[in-house]
Amino acid sequence: MFYFRKAIPKDLRPWFEGRHEVKISLQTSDLELARARYAELDAECRQKLILAKSASSHTVDFH
Repeated sequence: MFYFRKAIPKDLRPWFEGRHEVKISLQTSDLELARARYAELDAECRQKLILAKSASSHTVDFH
């Protein structure tokens, strides 16, 4: 089973319920499918980190 993992920068943790990292199962043991799912989650994660950097006071939700 493959997982997506991404560290959350210290200054953005308040917007992610204090979490230090995002860890989500890719729900597959197939490498090619895992790569595709990883790419999707990475793009989503990057967008949410950008949103958190520009946010004033809200929590960003991950799956």
